[in-house]
Amino acid sequence: MILRYLVALPCYNNSETVEKVIVDTLNTTQFSVLVVDDGSDVPVQAGLTAPVIRAALESGRLQFLRHSENLGKGAAIQSAFKWALQRNFTHVLTMDTDGQHLAHLIGKVIERSLENPWSLIIGSRKWQEGTVPGSSKFGRKFSNFWVNFETGYKALDSQSGFRAYPLFHVQNLSFFTKKYDFEIEVLIRLLWNNVDVQEVDIEVYYPPGKERVTHFNKFS
Repeated sequence: MILRYLVALPCYNNSETVEKVIVDTLNTTQFSVLVVDDGSDVPVQAGLTAPVIRAALESGRLQFLRHSENLGKGAAIQSAFKWALQRNFTHVLTMDTDGQHLAHLIGKVIERSLENPWSLIIGSRKWQEGTVPGSSKFGRKFSNFWVNFETGYKALDSQSGFRAYPLFHVQNLSFFTKKYDFEIEVLIRLLWNNVDVQEVDIEVYYPPGKERVTHFNKFS
């Protein structure tokens, strides 16, 4: 099987960080990149000026897909799945655009995916004490508990958005969630369907509290 990977970057109002994430992704990988603009107040593409981005647009390596309104992170990822399937990609690697995920680790996640092409690969975030909000720690523990309760799988980081999805396993699934909870739902549904899940340790960057920005709304 010839494996074709698409890096999908869901984005909503991450104007301070998205350009660097796109540039780093283009500079550290050779993969095609799709930015899914989930109805940002100002279209993501309008504010980008880096030469590497212009070159990637001209070559077709970089593409933009924009929702006319904010639908949620899960909806953005599902749009990426559909876009990728229509173009014969076999896998979608998702990475957040708030600067938390580091583009140079894409290769680490895809390396494991290449070794296990039928598996869902999750980048399990290694957190340094004192840098992570208490709410994030609680959320991960709570989410891990429910994944284990529903499936028996003891997840290390069931909330991580740094993932390599094998499209064969998601193409015929129906989902109920469209927000942050999509990443929990798709994990549980894949486990229910006996899809192998593997996790690899990744470093992440958490800016100081006053600089930390998140726009994806979990509830609306």
